[in-house]
Amino acid sequence: MVDNAVLLIPQADHLARLQRHAIVALADAHLSADDLLEWLPGARAALMQDAYSPEFLEQLQHMREALYAETEAGAAQIDQSDGAAGTR
Repeated sequence: MVDNAVLLIPQADHLARLQRHAIVALADAHLSADDLLEWLPGARAALMQDAYSPEFLEQLQHMREALYAETEAGAAQIDQSDGAAGTR
Protein backbone atom coordinates (compact mmCIF):
# COMPACT_ATOMS: atom_id res chain seq x y z
CA MET A 1 0.00 0.00 0.00
CA VAL A 2 1.46 3.34 -1.06
CA ASP A 3 -0.29 6.53 0.06
CA ASN A 4 -3.69 4.81 0.22
CA ALA A 5 -3.20 3.12 -3.14
CA VAL A 6 -2.71 -0.57 -3.77
CA LEU A 7 0.18 -1.26 -6.08
CA LEU A 8 0.37 -4.78 -7.50
CA ILE A 9 3.36 -5.70 -9.62
CA PRO A 10 3.25 -9.36 -10.65
CA GLN A 11 6.93 -10.26 -11.00
CA ALA A 12 6.46 -13.99 -10.77
CA ASP A 13 4.08 -16.42 -12.41
CA HIS A 14 2.25 -17.22 -9.18
CA LEU A 15 1.65 -13.50 -8.53
CA ALA A 16 0.34 -13.02 -12.06
CA ARG A 17 -2.06 -15.98 -11.55
CA LEU A 18 -3.15 -14.54 -8.19
CA GLN A 19 -3.85 -11.18 -9.84
CA ARG A 20 -5.93 -12.85 -12.58
CA HIS A 21 -7.90 -14.79 -9.95
CA ALA A 22 -8.54 -11.58 -8.02
CA ILE A 23 -9.87 -9.87 -11.14
CA VAL A 24 -12.25 -12.77 -11.81
CA ALA A 25 -13.36 -12.91 -8.15
CA LEU A 26 -14.17 -9.18 -8.14
CA ALA A 27 -16.10 -9.49 -11.40
CA ASP A 28 -18.02 -12.54 -10.11
CA ALA A 29 -18.96 -10.61 -6.96
CA HIS A 30 -20.03 -7.61 -9.07
CA LEU A 31 -17.47 -5.42 -7.32
CA SER A 32 -15.52 -2.64 -8.94
CA ALA A 33 -12.09 -1.30 -8.12
CA ASP A 34 -13.86 1.67 -6.51
CA ASP A 35 -15.78 -0.72 -4.23
CA LEU A 36 -12.52 -2.33 -3.18
CA LEU A 37 -10.83 1.02 -2.60
CA GLU A 38 -13.79 2.16 -0.50
CA TRP A 39 -13.50 -0.95 1.68
CA LEU A 40 -9.69 -0.89 1.96
CA PRO A 41 -9.17 1.89 4.59
CA GLY A 42 -11.49 0.17 7.07
CA ALA A 43 -9.84 -3.19 6.50
CA ARG A 44 -6.41 -1.62 6.93
CA ALA A 45 -7.47 0.10 10.17
CA ALA A 46 -8.89 -3.16 11.55
CA LEU A 47 -5.69 -5.03 10.68
CA MET A 48 -3.52 -2.35 12.30
CA GLN A 49 -5.64 -2.39 15.47
CA ASP A 50 -5.35 -6.18 15.69
CA ALA A 51 -1.60 -6.18 15.09
CA TYR A 52 -0.38 -3.17 17.11
CA SER A 53 -0.96 -1.55 20.47
CA PRO A 54 -2.98 1.69 20.77
CA GLU A 55 0.17 3.46 22.00
CA PHE A 56 2.15 2.42 18.93
CA LEU A 57 -0.66 3.44 16.59
CA GLU A 58 -0.83 6.87 18.25
CA GLN A 59 2.92 7.29 17.88
CA LEU A 60 2.70 6.22 14.25
CA GLN A 61 -0.08 8.76 13.63
CA HIS A 62 2.03 11.57 15.13
CA MET A 63 4.99 10.57 12.97
CA ARG A 64 2.82 10.50 9.87
CA GLU A 65 1.33 13.92 10.63
CA ALA A 66 4.81 15.37 11.12
CA LEU A 67 5.98 13.87 7.84
CA TYR A 68 3.03 15.31 5.92
CA ALA A 69 3.50 18.71 7.58
CA GLU A 70 7.15 18.72 6.46
CA THR A 71 6.18 17.62 2.97
CA GLU A 72 3.49 20.29 2.64
CA ALA A 73 5.84 22.96 4.00
CA GLY A 74 8.51 21.88 1.51
CA ALA A 75 6.02 21.94 -1.35
CA ALA A 76 4.88 25.43 -0.32
CA GLN A 77 8.50 26.64 -0.30
CA ILE A 78 9.04 25.22 -3.79
CA ASP A 79 5.84 26.89 -5.02
CA GLN A 80 6.96 30.22 -3.54
CA SER A 81 10.42 30.00 -5.08
CA ASP A 82 8.90 29.07 -8.47
CA GLY A 83 6.66 32.13 -8.28
CA ALA A 84 9.57 34.37 -7.31
CA ALA A 85 11.68 33.01 -10.16
CA GLY A 86 8.92 33.88 -12.60
CA THR A 87 8.95 37.53 -11.51
CA ARG A 88 12.66 38.08 -12.08
